[in-house]
Amino acid sequence: MKKLIVILGALIALGVSQVAVSGESLMDLDDIKLDAKSLVGKTVKVKAQGMLMADMFMISKGDMNSIAVDTSRVPREQRKKILQKCADIMTPCNVTVTGVVGIDLMDSVEIFAVSVEQ
Repeated sequence: MKKLIVILGALIALGVSQVAVSGESLMDLDDIKLDAKSLVGKTVKVKAQGMLMADMFMISKGDMNSIAVDTSRVPREQRKKILQKCADIMTPCNVTVTGVVGIDLMDSVEIFAVSVEQ
């Protein structure tokens, strides 16, 4: 956990919005779930269905196995689109999320996003 906090603190200090994904290749959401511990601190890019529930943005493959996405560092215009297009639980939106993988206090996977594009 200390390693994650140090990595995220360093990324924040450097300006997380400038983080690049090596090779710009998309990862499968299932691979992120299965390999989360080895991906902690690494930047990933994934296409998924997004859903905003209250203040929590979640991504999934259209099932109940979702991953939380912290959007606090996503540009305002992208967050506004999430509010406008991803808040209807009956019709999730298709998104591409770029961010740093982390593990929260409940030992669940979380992506600290720098970009959420629709």
